[in-house]
Amino acid sequence: MSTFDEYQTPLVSRYTSSEMRKIFTPRQRYTTWRQLWLWLAEAEQELGVDKISNEALDAIRANLVVSDEAFKVAADEEKRVRHDVMAHIHALEKDAPAAAGVVHLGATSCFGSTNAPTLPSPSYRPHDLPSQVTDNADLIFLRDAMDLLLPKLARAISSLAKFAVQYKDLPTLGFTHYQAAQPITLGRRAAQWLQDLVFDLEDIEYVRSGLKFRGAQGTTGTQASFLALFQNDASKVDQLNEKLCAKSGFQGCYDISTQTYTRKVDLRVANALAALGATATRVATDIRHLCHDKVLDEPHVAGQIGSSAMPFKSNPMTAERICSLGRKLSNISSNFSETFSSQWLERSLDDSAIRRMDIPEMFFLADAIVTSLDHVCDGLVVFPAVINSQLMQELPYMASEEILIRMVNHGASRQVAHEEIRLLSREAAYHVKMEGGSNDLIERIKRTEFFKPIWGEVDGLMDARLFIGRCAEQVERYAGAGGVVDKHLQKYQQYIQSSKTTQLAMGGKIDCYIDISSFYSYLAFYYLVRNLDTLSDHGVEVEFHPVFAGVVQSGAGKSLSPPARVREDNTPPWAVSRQKRDYLADYETGRAKAAFGKPEIAVPEDLRELLELGWTQKAGRALLYIKDHHPRHAYHTTWHYLFHCFWTLPRRRIRDEPVLAEVLRELPSGFDGAGTHTGTAGSTAAPNNKRHDALSAPPPLFSGDDVTAIMAGQATEKYKAMLKDASRGINDAGSFGVPWMVVTEDNEGRKEPFFGSDRFHQIFQFLGVPVRQFELLPLRKEGGTEHGSKL
Repeated sequence: MSTFDEYQTPLVSRYTSSEMRKIFTPRQRYTTWRQLWLWLAEAEQELGVDKISNEALDAIRANLVVSDEAFKVAADEEKRVRHDVMAHIHALEKDAPAAAGVVHLGATSCFGSTNAPTLPSPSYRPHDLPSQVTDNADLIFLRDAMDLLLPKLARAISSLAKFAVQYKDLPTLGFTHYQAAQPITLGRRAAQWLQDLVFDLEDIEYVRSGLKFRGAQGTTGTQASFLALFQNDASKVDQLNEKLCAKSGFQGCYDISTQTYTRKVDLRVANALAALGATATRVATDIRHLCHDKVLDEPHVAGQIGSSAMPFKSNPMTAERICSLGRKLSNISSNFSETFSSQWLERSLDDSAIRRMDIPEMFFLADAIVTSLDHVCDGLVVFPAVINSQLMQELPYMASEEILIRMVNHGASRQVAHEEIRLLSREAAYHVKMEGGSNDLIERIKRTEFFKPIWGEVDGLMDARLFIGRCAEQVERYAGAGGVVDKHLQKYQQYIQSSKTTQLAMGGKIDCYIDISSFYSYLAFYYLVRNLDTLSDHGVEVEFHPVFAGVVQSGAGKSLSPPARVREDNTPPWAVSRQKRDYLADYETGRAKAAFGKPEIAVPEDLRELLELGWTQKAGRALLYIKDHHPRHAYHTTWHYLFHCFWTLPRRRIRDEPVLAEVLRELPSGFDGAGTHTGTAGSTAAPNNKRHDALSAPPPLFSGDDVTAIMAGQATEKYKAMLKDASRGINDAGSFGVPWMVVTEDNEGRKEPFFGSDRFHQIFQFLGVPVRQFELLPLRKEGGTEHGSKL
């Protein structure tokens, strides 16, 4: 039967990490049982139980991992005895005959004791007891699952903290009752989410720190049979539990146990995780609202489809998944509450079946949630222009109180001023709601003679920063360097810093040096950026570095002349014969465009046109500035758009500062290089059309202030030197053109250069990344006829 013919929970097949799944696999579960039996036998031998031989212990050690054959043996035995603990004892003793009679000696299935007051015979088994050998094992699983979850949650908190600090002083509209309220900052809103997540981290840490072992306690927790085993020597019973705790890694045992550890422990863990589910749902819901308002967008992977029927849609699917999983997790604690409250006296078995399901599931849910939350928080896309537009719709109302105060200071009656503002506010609201206009309250005030004393002051009040109070200070104090969050995350810094590095150690790094004016640079960039997620899965990091091809090529013996001195044979910077030029134009470029999926590229027939346009130093320096001051996605998006503007018609002269600034101002957020935007998948509007369709095109990536800063920054000596140094650096390292890729393989630390956009199969082989190559297939003969296969 195919696995597709059997149901599998989506938690396992779609959402949960392999590390978390492994903790709760059958092999891990029953191997842990064998480990517990070994620890018990070792401790009993160390305390003088001479029945346990070294040969028996060695036999158990040699068979700790449950084999597939042992699973079959245990399954057959369980059908016969109807007891999973006894079935696995039988399987272990079949694997390790020398351990027969030693396994589970003196213990019940939860490391209690048998009912016998004296040492049981090798043939005695506690078949009258419920199946609860999992108690000590379950405590190990709870511990290991929390130890895996906590650093992941800390990493998500770290990602959100960086976001909060980055946007600590970006004003945004506040909302109460989901109606416009006093402005806050985007970072301050993120800090609100952050604090709740830190509370969850603290709660889970507290529960984890209080987790103890059950140990060897007896059938009802009295330790009677272990006392009999050690000839009434109570100190040896205590030593037995001390040894078991030391071997298993617990600080101690619970002071009071019945036949099980109290199910209050499960409930405490579940409550902490349920609170995390509630927080995550709340955060993701806010993000969904803000995505609806086009203030934010969650990160999207290349090729992601929002709707099968509406190609323009880009839905916050990850945030929606978090809400769905969080809803389930936040409600799961009720099961544990019912299980705890329904236990009878020293124990009843109605806890067994539900715990088998709910303990793994609550951790699967929590794991999937924190992983998704980290993904969203690490890549949130912000649209400052939309934020400002929303503010401007409401800010005039918020400024009305200050306008009232200033009119009073100029001698006006407060009541009269209040009434004037109220009437104008109603007129502005009518204009917005009934006529679909923008909020023109300020303009109305500036046209009303009553307010003439403050006309010169009104425009100055339309600055949202006047209304955000101490937002930036609060965020910095809480989430900034040395703040509350930073101090709390100190114990997790190694994981936070190394978690992605650990992934990278599987593969390596590709440092890709490219120039906007290089056709093959465009192809190399487009190929790599489309495959960033796949390469990341293989542990390969990709870094793009702008260089000026002229410096690289002149250093390699191809002197670069200014455009005015371009010779008839188009020598600088490329020495291209007529035959080679014809071959490139007629065949090579067309094949390359088709192979890389870029048919829109327009390569000029006369290469002198490229020479005239190809002075891309300013664009390269602007990219370096963006790389230093903006998120990674903005850097990649800018590369996409500059390439697009240079290589598609109508071609843009980005060598000219005014044109470059214009291109940056119109750059659509989320432009993916395929003529579409990740925010409006499926759009076919020309990206360099200055008129953005309000219904389909996203707002610009950069604000006007951003572009001013970028253009000023690129003109500084710092960024001029950076571009020159990068260009000369790869030239000194042997480069003679672009794209030039320096590839580092992490496992052995090897580093090699690669040139061109057609070397990726070699790069991937060098990195050890699996890749499917073309191969020549042999002819197949069918009925005397030869058949070949085309690739």
